[in-house]
Amino acid sequence: MPHHKKHLNPTPGTSYTKKYKGKAYTMRVVKEGGRVGYSVGGVTYKTPTAAATSVSTSPTNGWTFWGITQTAPSTPKGRPWSVTVRRA
Repeated sequence: MPHHKKHLNPTPGTSYTKKYKGKAYTMRVVKEGGRVGYSVGGVTYKTPTAAATSVSTSPTNGWTFWGITQTAPSTPKGRPWSVTVRRA
């Protein structure tokens, strides 16, 4: 069974740009109805993966596609996750 990482949502207001097949796409992290969403081309998706798949039209890991990176807690007791934004 594959191991799935738990991701923290990037901060609303953050934008990520990805060049795909010669065209630049921007995903904006938004907050709607108390939930974080990921907007591309005026359409808001529930996950970065759904937003990435809308661009690539095939299943894609959105965290990798958009360049969202994180580091794991330094102790098993669970220090807060840190998020590093890497721009494409």
